[in-house]
Amino acid sequence: MIYQRTKDFDRLSFHFLLTGNTEKLPQMLKIAHMRGDIIVYYHNALLLGDAQERVTMLEESCNLNHAYMSAKIHGLEEEAERIKVA
Repeated sequence: MIYQRTKDFDRLSFHFLLTGNTEKLPQMLKIAHMRGDIIVYYHNALLLGDAQERVTMLEESCNLNHAYMSAKIHGLEEEAERIKVA
């Protein structure tokens, strides 16, 4: 696959979503996290619908206000309180 060769992981994730190959999306999330690619990491968390990962990514990128709002909106009360205290 050309997206793998060119290391275009954002488009590869979208390709997996469109083709229904969603079992590979968690692996793409891990790859983005290991590479430190914040945008692709957040994008994959959105595609997976994983609010916890989005909050984690926002925290790690020092976007505490956004992390707090996201945690509150998605009912992650423990994370919201932890972020609020920090």
